[in-house]
Amino acid sequence: MAQTRRDTRDTPAEKCSGGKSFNCRHAPHDKGKSPDILCYRCQSRMGCSHCCELPSELLCLICNNWADRRGVKHHGNIVPNYKVRLVRTDEGYRRWTGGNAFDLHKIMNAAIRATPKEELDLLRAPDPDPTVNKTTTEREAEEKRREVLREQARRIKDDG
Repeated sequence: MAQTRRDTRDTPAEKCSGGKSFNCRHAPHDKGKSPDILCYRCQSRMGCSHCCELPSELLCLICNNWADRRGVKHHGNIVPNYKVRLVRTDEGYRRWTGGNAFDLHKIMNAAIRATPKEELDLLRAPDPDPTVNKTTTEREAEEKRREVLREQARRIKDDG
């Protein structure tokens, strides 16, 4: 549960200017019932009850993880990825060990640059025959269906 700091002083004129939580309202506003909501891991101020998300949706931008135990219980820990490379969990920090997401794009672009222009033009051109990409059995089945339809058309024509 997110920890709240109890304020014994009566300070109605004091304004909240936000905290270190994701989507926190940073425009000056009156403090809510809980003036200070803290991350349970790093004890950073997330904001007040007016400017923070729900406890199960509260994200700490310092830890890059859920700021409340209810969020971890509801969603599980955030997994490090190529955008968020370091995440603080209850067991310690977890680091992204995978490669860069743009490596795949570099490989694909290099392959496209190495392909001759004539082949690229053929790949970009529309396919004139719709049966080219079909397997032999699919083509044979389609021919049989057409032959059956032709036979049915002949019978109807002969009877009529």
